[in-house]
Order: sequence, then structure tokens, then C-alpha cells
Amino acid sequence: MTHNHNQVVTLARRPHVKPLREDFQLIPAEIPKPADGEMLIQTLYLSVDPGMRGMMEEAKPYSPGFEAGRPLTGRSVGRVVLSHHPDFAVGDFVYERLPWQHYSVSDGRKTKKVDPTVAPLSTYLGVVGVPGFCAYFGLKEIGKPRAGETVVVSGASGAVGMTAAQLAKLESCRVVGIAGSPEKADYLHGVLGLDAVIDYHAVGDLRAALGRACPDGIDVYFDNVGGDISQAVLTLITASSYAGRLHNTTTQLKAEGLRPNG
Repeated sequence: MTHNHNQVVTLARRPHVKPLREDFQLIPAEIPKPADGEMLIQTLYLSVDPGMRGMMEEAKPYSPGFEAGRPLTGRSVGRVVLSHHPDFAVGDFVYERLPWQHYSVSDGRKTKKVDPTVAPLSTYLGVVGVPGFCAYFGLKEIGKPRAGETVVVSGASGAVGMTAAQLAKLESCRVVGIAGSPEKADYLHGVLGLDAVIDYHAVGDLRAALGRACPDGIDVYFDNVGGDISQAVLTLITASSYAGRLHNTTTQLKAEGLRPNG
């Protein structure tokens, strides 16, 4: 074992607006002992996800919320260091939603093995994990961009947004990203190769900036943020793109024996 002790991150109090260091507490704890049919997992990587902020609220979020004084939980990748489970051996690398602590016990019911020879372990929380799946199926199965079309991605510097933008580039689309700082814009344009990037903090009129970046209109919008940004984008969605995708969706629903609303 790398550590001979356990530490746990708990929610000390519910944050007001932006979370502060004082909202969390790092406390020592005993290393738990797995019973028959259980295993001990050493945490290697933790995912900090936007949805966790909502889970810190007292109001009931879309997922079970965090309790004050209790450990945070999240998606994690770890290594089995002790096993009494028939399906998992010491040395296996695994993915599961677990408490934020060095060591956790699991019964294996929601544990998945991951292979570091296929992809780096950290990517199972990113591009080959839930964010990557969200980007892939949202863009490829719902958006269905075609070569030469203009795709706009909001929240383009996030895990989902970056993946969606790169997938759109692979489809030979013109890709315009929306992000919230010069550093993010520079990375998206200079490193990931997006055709244009708009820093929404730096432009006075977002719709006008979008119009300049998308002179032929917007064919596909991958939305990660909603609100005013999405309202500005939707005013530039091309009529031909909307009509074509509506036709395709209607045709698919009829082929499956379903009737679209309206």
C-alpha cells in the first residue's frame, strides 16, 4: 500500500455561491477492512464534476445530495489492494463511484475493471469515460454533423466540450468554440485546432461575435451551458439544417413505428 493511513474529504458546510476551502474538511480515518465478498480499493484518480456543486445544496438535486459531515463521493479509478471477492484480484484496476478517501471497501456490484494498456487510467474519468460518452453520442447520434457544416460548442474547454469539438473536427466541420477566458481560448484555437473561439467574457455582443464566426449560420449546436449563450446561438441556427434534421428524426420515428409529437 502507498499509504499506511486513510484520509477522508467531507463536506464541512454547504457552500454559498462559490465553494471555499473552509466548506470542506480533510480528516484522518481507519483503513476499512473488507469482509467476505468485498475488496479494498486504493484511490488513484478522482473526478471533480460540475454536477457535484448541485449535490452540495440542501435542496434536492437530480442526484442524491451530499450530507454535511459526510464524505464526498464521485467517480474514481483505483487499484485493488486486498480482495475477498471472487471476481477481483489484487492488482486489478477498477472504476466505481466511491467516497473521497485513500481507501474504500466495495462489494463489486457497481465496479468495472479498466485496462491501463488500452488507455491511461486517468482517461477512464475523461475521454474514454462518461464525458467522452456524452460527447460522442450527443454529437454523433443526435447532432449528426456533416462535412462542411458549422458546429458550435459551448463550454468548449470542459471535458465534454473539448471532446465534442475534436469529434466535429474529425467530421471535417467548421468548429467554433465558446469559452470563458483568454487562456482557454488560446488552448482551443492553438492546441486543439478549432477554427474560431469566442471568449464570452471579452465580447460585448455575443450574437454579433457568433455571426462573424459563423457567416453561413450554425448547423449543429452542442450545448453545455444553456442560458443566454444558448439563446444567442439558437438565433443563428440555419433553417435548412433544422428542417433537414427534423425530417430525418420524423422519418426514423415512423420507421420504428412511433409518432413524433405534433
